[in-house]
Amino acid sequence: MPSFYTAVARLLPALFAVSPGLVLLSPDFLAEPKRWIGLSGTLGGYTVIALVVRRIGRWREPGLLTRWGGYPTTSALRLTDPDADPVARERRRAALEKLYGHPLPTAEEEVAEPVRSTQRIRDAERRLRAKAAAHAGSSPLLASENRAYGFMRNTWALKPLGLVLAVAACAVACFLGVDRGWTPSLAMAAGWSAVVTVAWLTFFRPAVIHAVAKDYAERLFDVLDQLPAEQST
Repeated sequence: MPSFYTAVARLLPALFAVSPGLVLLSPDFLAEPKRWIGLSGTLGGYTVIALVVRRIGRWREPGLLTRWGGYPTTSALRLTDPDADPVARERRRAALEKLYGHPLPTAEEEVAEPVRSTQRIRDAERRLRAKAAAHAGSSPLLASENRAYGFMRNTWALKPLGLVLAVAACAVACFLGVDRGWTPSLAMAAGWSAVVTVAWLTFFRPAVIHAVAKDYAERLFDVLDQLPAEQST
């Protein structure tokens, strides 16, 4: 069986993306989704699906970062970011520098060497994430927010395929309903495809994912206050 993170962040996006087609072809899908999950596992599909979905998510993530101006964790630490909370930023930078063992870029360095400065901040973040992973029991909310971001990013990454499939399934169901007469299964397929289409258009958007990513950033920075004293010296 896949891990909880893999199931939520990688398998669930794939299942959501293809669900309109599954509902159209098999009306009992919504009532018995575990059967389809079990079938993919029986066919050895867990690993393949997880790897493909993760790869697509990572491949499309730079598009999100371009819109956002970088990861929210990085933006919150930049001295030149006008949207960062200056009080929280000062406290977090001081704690992270102590943990990292090196100073973070100054405002002048961020302007003169933006790429190099971002790399230094990201390296410090990796140190923090490693410490957080080593003390995972003290930050359960971080794991929850990490799963939420993984799910949102990977599902959004599948949006081009999922939206086309949802619209096509809705169109086919409506055509069959009008041409041959509506049945409960066709009504369910049309309704579910319409719901999924609306979700693709309104929920799985960069702005919504950004909010989820910012929640993850907040929980990651909370770890700085929760780490044992010897870890920050």
